[in-house]
Amino acid sequence: LLKAKLGLPELGGKVEFSLQLPEGKGMASSTADISAVAAAALVALGEDPLPEYLAELALGIEPSDSVMFPGITEIEHVQGHKHRFLGSSLPAFFLALDWGGAIDTKLFNARPDLAGHYRRHEGEIGRAYRLACAGIAQGDLEKLAAASTISARCNLEINQKSLFHPFLAWVRQKGGLGV
Repeated sequence: LLKAKLGLPELGGKVEFSLQLPEGKGMASSTADISAVAAAALVALGEDPLPEYLAELALGIEPSDSVMFPGITEIEHVQGHKHRFLGSSLPAFFLALDWGGAIDTKLFNARPDLAGHYRRHEGEIGRAYRLACAGIAQGDLEKLAAASTISARCNLEINQKSLFHPFLAWVRQKGGLGV
């Protein structure tokens, strides 16, 4: 894609990946790979790997995250016509639980029931978004955790987690802020 966009001739090169993010877990591993390879190629060509350009490239391949932008950045993950810096990252400790399985980004975002799901949960998703924005702006991890818990609950319908409620109860019992 980069070769076609820049009108480049055939070039050689080698990319080696050091897997740090698990694949298919919603941690933006594909977007990180796409962005890193494109940025490295652009730097090698003497070009500036601007986040907006990297986002355009990634979104030309599949629905993507905003990992190419600094800090916490909102992005319309399918078409990418909108992105907005929300604030700096916040230091926090977290526990990651792997429920098993994997999600294919393209297939997941092509689901015919996805738009209806988001419409049904629009109010709660909006509330989670406002809480997350406030949490980022205020450096308030409790608001961020509340936002993520609301979001996780909304997504149970389309990405079921049979142990979600017992896990949330355990997290709260141990003093965790949310899931």
